[in-house]
Amino acid sequence: MAGFCSAVDNSAEIERLFQIVRSLKAAGKAIIFISHRLPEVFAIADRITVLKDGEVVGTVERDAVDDDMLVSMMVGRQMAMAYPPRSGATGPRRLELRGLSSPGRFQDVSFAVAGGEIVGLGGIQGNGQSAVVRSIFGLSPHRGEILLDGAPAALGSPARSIAAGVIYVPGDRHREGLFLPHSIRENISLPHLRRWAGFGVISGRREAQATAEAIARFAVKTPSGEASVATLSGGNQQKVVLGRWTEGDPRVFIFEDPTRGVDVATKLDIYRRIRGLADAGAAVILVASDLMELIGLSDRILIFSRGRIVDEARGEEATEERIVGSAVGVGTDDTGPAAEGAAMTAGQRQAGRPDRP
Repeated sequence: MAGFCSAVDNSAEIERLFQIVRSLKAAGKAIIFISHRLPEVFAIADRITVLKDGEVVGTVERDAVDDDMLVSMMVGRQMAMAYPPRSGATGPRRLELRGLSSPGRFQDVSFAVAGGEIVGLGGIQGNGQSAVVRSIFGLSPHRGEILLDGAPAALGSPARSIAAGVIYVPGDRHREGLFLPHSIRENISLPHLRRWAGFGVISGRREAQATAEAIARFAVKTPSGEASVATLSGGNQQKVVLGRWTEGDPRVFIFEDPTRGVDVATKLDIYRRIRGLADAGAAVILVASDLMELIGLSDRILIFSRGRIVDEARGEEATEERIVGSAVGVGTDDTGPAAEGAAMTAGQRQAGRPDRP
């Protein structure tokens, strides 16, 4: 018997893992596969056992259930595996990029995001999407112009970006999003200490209030705000990240794989929170390796290939085929990220609902 716990995020690695599992199955081995990702479960499992709060909810045959039924078992109530509705109402431009370039990363990237709008950056991973958003936040140098609410913005560093109301939630919360040994209160308070301090003294009452509000707003499961973030589940850790950055009134939110490694119930809650930020007037940029997540959440999707925007699709018109096809169909040489992406197309499709073997 062999056991696997899905902990890979790259689509090519996922496909390779599936090949290994299938070969072991063909050799007569019994396989236990553990994952929060429903497409993976449906792609690889014959029978599915759902556990909730340490107890077995039930065991079902794969072909006897669909996404909604499985989600209901996982969260303990009826809940459609659906994305929040698009409002369709947008305000004036909040963020605009004009000719943004960074040699070796991306070239001549121009687009705008209005208040109330979620713009997704899609394509094969490694074609410039992540590099663009990290440059906006000031994590890497670039040429070109960034405008906030119509005025040139000299961001240039995370501190300046945060002060200007531009927030970036990185995909790797352990390495870049959280201080794991520290408490929830310390993690939520850190970016705001200068604003909360008076004469060099930090208001403990202000810290406690903001922490309690974030815990309540995102339903963080914790005994107290003084608990170490390292003791929380992945989903609750991500809620702490979101609680930190939704304190105040930011103008632009940038999310990179915001639901990576979280359970289904938390994932659906995060979808609603992101849409709520847009509905409240913020401009939202989303980078997601899960194509179905990108399609389901975005009002528009800008498709990247080799560091450039090569296509644009309205969210309701976007398909996996169009995103992957646009990403790999640009250029004629057989080298570089676009060519590598062609080999990953099958793996990328695993991010959506694959055909069941």
